[in-house]
Parts: sequence; structure tokens; C-alpha cells
Amino acid sequence: MLKRIAAKANEQRLNARLRPLPCGCVEYVGAVNNSGYTKLNFRLDGQHIQVYAHRLFWVLHNGREIPSDMTVDHKCQNSKCVNPEHLQLVTQSTNSKLAHLRKRLARKDRSPSS
Repeated sequence: MLKRIAAKANEQRLNARLRPLPCGCVEYVGAVNNSGYTKLNFRLDGQHIQVYAHRLFWVLHNGREIPSDMTVDHKCQNSKCVNPEHLQLVTQSTNSKLAHLRKRLARKDRSPSS
């Protein structure tokens, strides 16, 4: 389905909403959900569809659908980032493990040094 939406998407209009950051992230500027992910709205076959920006940009860059057993992970940990170099396909299990590891590392970085 995302490939059909990507084919309909006006890339010039999408690119106008990109904001490059000094760290290398490229954020899509738009509506953000409670989890911090940017969402886009499309009409497809008369239906209103919302898609995550990072998933759409992954499909635009790679030219293929995201397999049903995979998810798109942000290597940069920036949920608004759509830079294809910062996105990777992983299983849901791997994504959960990475999220847990990243939270542990973030807590460790915040703890006072001895």
C-alpha cells in the first residue's frame, strides 16, 4: 500500500517540508502524534489514510514495500527523521531490543559519574 501512496505523493511538495539538522538528521515538518512520529494524510481509493513519514520516505528511497514482518528503525533515535541513511529495516523483536538498549544507555549517560 505504501508504494501506491508513494507513487501518488508529490515529491517536490514533500521535499519542501524537509528540515536538515546539523547532526545529519532530516526531519519532516508536519503533524506529530503522541509518540513523536510525523504523520501524513492521503486519499487512496476514496479512503483517508494516515502514514508515518519515515515509513513513506523509506519506501520512496528504496522503491519497494516494507515487508510485513519488518519495521523501520531510526538508527539516529530521532522519530521525526526521514533521512534514508538513518533508517533501517529490522524485525519488531530487534526494534524492541534496540529501544530497550538505547533507554538503558541513555539512563547510564545521565547518571552522575563516580
